[in-house]
Amino acid sequence: VSAPLPARKDRWLLALLALAGGNPVRRHALQDALWPGGAAADPGFYLRRSLVNVRKALGDEAGRIETSERDMVRLD
Repeated sequence: VSAPLPARKDRWLLALLALAGGNPVRRHALQDALWPGGAAADPGFYLRRSLVNVRKALGDEAGRIETSERDMVRLD
């Protein structure tokens, strides 16, 4: 990571993707893990924002976060 991830949820998102071992993870599963039980009014928005933050933190390696499939996210 080239820049720090100040938000705890951003660090958790990166950890969840890393733990998936390169396998795609459903966006819905990430939303449920990070914002359970309707803790956020729009978890999709917060997931997108966290993905942007993680990509910024990864700098030149930002392309390792893949979202080629509409409902899946993968860390290469």
